[in-house]
Amino acid sequence: MGGTVSDDGGLWYPYPLGSGDPAGVGKPADIEKARADLFRVQDCQNVMIQGVTVQNSPRFHIHPVECKNFIIDGVSVRCPWNAQNGDAIDLSNVQTALILNTTVDTGDDGLCMKSGVGEKGLKEGPVSDVLIQNCRVYRAHGGFVLGSDCSGGMRRIVVRDCEFSGTDTGLRFKSGMGRGGLTDSIFISNIMMNGIREEAIVFENTYINQQVGYKPGDEGQHKDFAPDFQGIHIDNMVCHEAKTGIRMTGIEKAHIHDITLKNVVISEAAKPADIVYADRIKMENVTINGVKQTSIK
Repeated sequence: MGGTVSDDGGLWYPYPLGSGDPAGVGKPADIEKARADLFRVQDCQNVMIQGVTVQNSPRFHIHPVECKNFIIDGVSVRCPWNAQNGDAIDLSNVQTALILNTTVDTGDDGLCMKSGVGEKGLKEGPVSDVLIQNCRVYRAHGGFVLGSDCSGGMRRIVVRDCEFSGTDTGLRFKSGMGRGGLTDSIFISNIMMNGIREEAIVFENTYINQQVGYKPGDEGQHKDFAPDFQGIHIDNMVCHEAKTGIRMTGIEKAHIHDITLKNVVISEAAKPADIVYADRIKMENVTINGVKQTSIK
């Protein structure tokens, strides 16, 4: 395939298969933009993908954008664990969707919701009215993920009866300044996890999207579109073995707040909890390593 190596020698960027050096691209940042999603549809309605295997994408595998009435049923998505940006399923600014009976083993986020960055994301609208049910995620950066692009908002999302096994994180909520937005009415229930490499549940408002060409300090230029993780309810979740049980990392301008955890059991967590800048976190019948956790006011 050929390709090019980053200046520090740490990453290799392949040319798109069969193209050689497309149009003399040459630079890693431009090659990064040339990678395509395997299945992407935009501004479509009434679409169903059923009973197929989607494998080894150059970038995201299944990526509906600004679509309505979208169904994914009985699909398998897989690629090597170290595939760069190898997200399995990303819904971007999608309204009314079902993801059912689907299995994921991938190199980046598993079942991921995105709603754009900044004014553009706000204009394109939220991810809303989504049901994810009876899905399994194996190797992935996160089993169920919101973000990091959240500016259009996330609302009325239900995730239930799912299993995450061997993922880096289980439930992952990530965003940062310049790409944040409002979440509301997110209901997650009946989730089984085991062998989670990092956090079973993680909220992060300090996420930085380190694309090709990123330089430390770039994130400081963003002052608007702060993340606003709230209205999220997690009920009846069990996790056996994780590096950290619950991590919440807010920032001064973007607290994590009004989150409900109920009937949650996390066992064999090397670190129970790590919570910074979080308010009104209600915990009912939540235990980590057999110790009952208390609400945060």
